[in-house]
Amino acid sequence: MEKCFFHLDLDAFFASVEELDHPEYRDHPLVVGAMPKERGVVSTCNYAARKFGVKSAMPIQQAHRLCPHAIFVRPRLERYREISNQIMDMLQRFSPSVERLSIDEARLDMTGTQGLFGPPLEVALRIKHDIKQNIGVTASIGIGPLPYLAKMASEENKPDGLFQIESERVREWLAGMDPLRLPGVGKKARERLEELGLDRVGKIQSVGLDRLQQLLGKSMGLNLYYLVQGQEPPGAQHPQERRSLSAETTFPEDNRDSAALQQTLAALAHEVFFRALEEGMAARTVVLKIRLQDFSMTTHQRTLSRYVSSSSELSEIAWDIFRQGWNGQPIRLLGVGLSGLSPLMEGQAELFDDEQAKRRRLDLAVLKIQTKYRVAMVKKARFLEGSHKKNPGSD
Repeated sequence: MEKCFFHLDLDAFFASVEELDHPEYRDHPLVVGAMPKERGVVSTCNYAARKFGVKSAMPIQQAHRLCPHAIFVRPRLERYREISNQIMDMLQRFSPSVERLSIDEARLDMTGTQGLFGPPLEVALRIKHDIKQNIGVTASIGIGPLPYLAKMASEENKPDGLFQIESERVREWLAGMDPLRLPGVGKKARERLEELGLDRVGKIQSVGLDRLQQLLGKSMGLNLYYLVQGQEPPGAQHPQERRSLSAETTFPEDNRDSAALQQTLAALAHEVFFRALEEGMAARTVVLKIRLQDFSMTTHQRTLSRYVSSSSELSEIAWDIFRQGWNGQPIRLLGVGLSGLSPLMEGQAELFDDEQAKRRRLDLAVLKIQTKYRVAMVKKARFLEGSHKKNPGSD
């Protein structure tokens, strides 16, 4: 049975939700991120703003220079998660295997479902129609015989795109591409390939495995050899086996207020842990990212002997890592993440001691309320406006 995967990508998702809630924003350049006079970056922007060169992760002041007449709004992550949850629920009707890759991306394993739902293109059109009619945003869907090919296909006709690449056409389809589009090929690797005259995938397809490994190294050469042929590299890990989740914030002004930094870490830990909990995932490795006033960035991590049990424990660990790694300089950005996520069955209570299990049950109760009523505003008291709790790590 030939494998079939869908990769669904919600188009300019944050901006699309803002336009959904504020119809007056439509047909105007729209930037979601920091305000123009603040320090921060673009989270996303609509396609009208992209025509002026604005793009995600761009410094907000640069975006304002490129498009000073744009509408600038702050992100509303809770609202975006609410809409994302609704869409992910809809996808469950079409596949027994839906993998949520991020707030605006999902992968569906459609292998063997044709007899139930019909040909892949028809199913993809139905999904796109349902999302547009029931939610009010658009999605691009790529269809392919491997996950990475489906993701690449989803980029073909954005926005509101649909593209299927069939097995017999994969090699030809890849041949004319820039290698930068392949997963794992960054700008440095692309520059190295260009120096070697391998600026198109088709040229790499004619190079043997041994030669590629000599030119690029054993691991990179092996991966690239298979990717350009439209095949999965031997031993390739699927995203759920190597996934990480993270959240970060850029401060409007450099911050060295210990209490404020601790509160920020607690809020980030809360967001990350609940995203993992909602997806039924757990992790042993906590990652902390710190960017200082001079833009230098350090990443610290700690691996436990067991899974992180709760949002409050994640908050405590992140704060402890921070205290050990911070030299007192003003902070520009903080980020918290979980690395090496894997599925966790909730029956595995023996993994946690009594106190850890108690904390986890509290988080699960909050998640149950959020899921049942499809709300994203249920929070512990320390995150409510006006809360003056001294220790964000405690319940």
